[in-house]
Amino acid sequence: MPSHPDTDDEMWLDERIACHHCDLLLMRPAMREGQRSICPRCHHVISSQSTDGTRKALAFASAALVFIWLANTYPFLAFESTGLHNMITLPAASFELYRGGQTLLSVFVLGFIVIIPAAIAVILIVLLIALTRRSPRSWMVFITRLLYSLSPWSMAEVFIISVIVSLVKIAAMAEVELGIAFWSYILFTVCITAALAYTDRYYLWRMIADKTHVRG
Repeated sequence: MPSHPDTDDEMWLDERIACHHCDLLLMRPAMREGQRSICPRCHHVISSQSTDGTRKALAFASAALVFIWLANTYPFLAFESTGLHNMITLPAASFELYRGGQTLLSVFVLGFIVIIPAAIAVILIVLLIALTRRSPRSWMVFITRLLYSLSPWSMAEVFIISVIVSLVKIAAMAEVELGIAFWSYILFTVCITAALAYTDRYYLWRMIADKTHVRG
């Protein structure tokens, strides 16, 4: 008895994966730990299944959550000029923008610099812990989609570069002291970047599909 055409097309697509760089359609790679799948046309890495990738990603995400907490708790920068001393924290910077009438800018600073990066760390920790359990959880599909929807809106790296560039100009006018929160935010940026790097999207969806029987 012949198969339904729609079913055949769905099975055909399910066995293939598109390169995120050049959109070349390839067979889904059968990979073992420590292997990488590279596009034959543009040589872009399609998937990378590192050894103990889930454990490493969870460790980096947990460290990132600690550092983002420190970055929002302790002083970020301190300035001293003509005998006047001023200290600022990340939440206070957003609040000062709000008090100055820059409501939209204050929301962007708080959202893109603090809330969204912290949410990514929390989601990643919850998701990776859930994947280590045997019982299926249908909500993993939703939070995985949420994770990759939020990731482009995290401006942690852009913020750090902007602060460093600004410090070069400010240093000529005032004495600048880098607080604990400054270094904590840099370490947060490094850890969350490493956590996402060890969380391969293709491998992650395969693990979720094995638990929930839902294709992402």
